Amino acid sequence: MESQNHLIDAVDKGYITEAQRADLDALCVVALKEVTGWMEYLHSEEALRNARRARERRIASRAERRASTRGASNQEPNPEPEHEPRTQKPEA
Repeated sequence: MESQNHLIDAVDKGYITEAQRADLDALCVVALKEVTGWMEYLHSEEALRNARRARERRIASRAERRASTRGASNQEPNPEPEHEPRTQKPEA
């Protein structure tokens, strides 16, 4: 929406024509819809499930990576830091 305001200012200052502003404003509308949809997905239960699955796969593959690294060298690799799982922020 800020971009749309900048387009109006650009017309007022004579940098672009009203027709150019209208064309660019149409792109702003599409971008706004896409970003809004992405934000809605990120707050959805589906996104949380997908994030949990990805985290579980990453954690499961750590043991495999560590085992393959130990087999390739005689040195112990530096352990990867363990992270606490992220929790969803409460909605305001």
